Amino acid sequence: MLEIGCVYSKPDLSALFGSRDKEGLERKMTRYGIVFSSTGWAEKRLYTIHKITNPFKLFAIMELLRV
Repeated sequence: MLEIGCVYSKPDLSALFGSRDKEGLERKMTRYGIVFSSTGWAEKRLYTIHKITNPFKLFAIMELLRV
């Protein structure tokens, strides 16, 4: 599960969300209600999680739907 205030690398989030490119990853995070900022370029890109607007939705997608 993601934690607010933590910094994650692009490869880590790509594996977590199943998206390879930057645009797809950022679209998924926005759709799931994650407020974030990013710095860096390509595989060295870092994402800082600022807020999760609907924690239950994120939990359900990440934990309950991974059967």
